Amino acid sequence: GYGELEKLQTLKEDQGKLSSADEKRYRTLRKQAERELLQNADVICCTCVGAGDPRLSKLRFRSILIDESTQATEPECMVPIVLGAKQVILVGDHCQLGPVVMCKKAARAGLAQSLFERLIILGIRPIRLQV
Repeated sequence: GYGELEKLQTLKEDQGKLSSADEKRYRTLRKQAERELLQNADVICCTCVGAGDPRLSKLRFRSILIDESTQATEPECMVPIVLGAKQVILVGDHCQLGPVVMCKKAARAGLAQSLFERLIILGIRPIRLQV
């Protein structure tokens, strides 16, 4: 498995291009290695939007932690959340910088409000960490 993948990777780097049969085999082996790596990982780190990558679509997570969630737009935060999890943890300070939205019309329409901020407005009390 991995030995053949490494050989094809080296060949690709050395020659700059693989034959169509070798390229097909290389892609198959790489996808297989990625799938195995992701399935066996204890933790997967990515951006919110990166959570929508097709390689993660069949995985299910017990917990999702979104760091700096107050700086992400609500739709960005929803990408990992809609994949499903038993626990979602939003980390951030709603009194600091919010999402950066370049389009003023979109900001006025509510895109400048983070999910974290919306939940506070709805009465969900944040837990302040004591460090």
